[in-house]
Amino acid sequence: MTKYDSQGVPIFGFHNPAGLILYPEGLFSYSMGNTRARDLTELMATSADEVLDLLLLASGDVRNILHTVAEMSLRNSQERAQCLNFHLNDYDPTIVARNAVILDVVGSINADVAEDLDFLWNIWYNMALSESDYIRLQKVLSVLAERKFDSVDQSVLRFGDSTVFKECQDIWKDWKGLDLDIKKVKQERRNFIANKFKTLEKESKVKDLCDGILSRLMVGITSHRLNPEDMLRVELKHWFEEGSTNDEAENTNPTLIRPFVHKWKQHYAACPFESYLPVEG
Repeated sequence: MTKYDSQGVPIFGFHNPAGLILYPEGLFSYSMGNTRARDLTELMATSADEVLDLLLLASGDVRNILHTVAEMSLRNSQERAQCLNFHLNDYDPTIVARNAVILDVVGSINADVAEDLDFLWNIWYNMALSESDYIRLQKVLSVLAERKFDSVDQSVLRFGDSTVFKECQDIWKDWKGLDLDIKKVKQERRNFIANKFKTLEKESKVKDLCDGILSRLMVGITSHRLNPEDMLRVELKHWFEEGSTNDEAENTNPTLIRPFVHKWKQHYAACPFESYLPVEG
């Protein structure tokens, strides 16, 4: 298993002189994309007999994978590739383990059932989960922790490296049963963000973060004015204050917690809206 230091930073088997510069206060988690989802094959001509292997180094979350699959499905039958194989790699093993959770859920839900889509969204982006979503997520983690991922397994997931697989297993087992007090985690998150903006007042911090993302959301919409009553601003402000896009607050989402050290380490500017930029007028 990968070893972690006191700040939750993986201790790798090579010397990185930039480590203390890049992560002076420990490693941030990047569990959600901070750039919009892209179709990785948008500039590629494909045919029905093709099998594409796509390598994603420092992959981050799975937004680009899902967007690519969705866009490929819209091509006519003669231009739709026979198979897409995505090879994911990331320096943070927590991201790999979390991506496996999300992809497993994607492969098992019914896209026509609103409750299933809500579950996917909630475990992907929300710090606070309802009791039912938490229990459902725990079942997913239990199954993944015991799965062999061999050739007999029907899962679309495969692991090309036994060390990475073992690391993910350990992370799933750590998240399984992890039930942190949501009020304490919310306060920990607020403190974590506040430490990055020590010279700003609370409202200014939220305002600055919201304005920065709103300006990117509104790319190409020159007539849009950023006023406090905008629904987008209200939603963004709620996200930065609560860490969730809804008000379900019974349980903490364990997949957003650094494993083993059990700390909130999500990047202070992380926001689900940035994966879906820009908003079109």
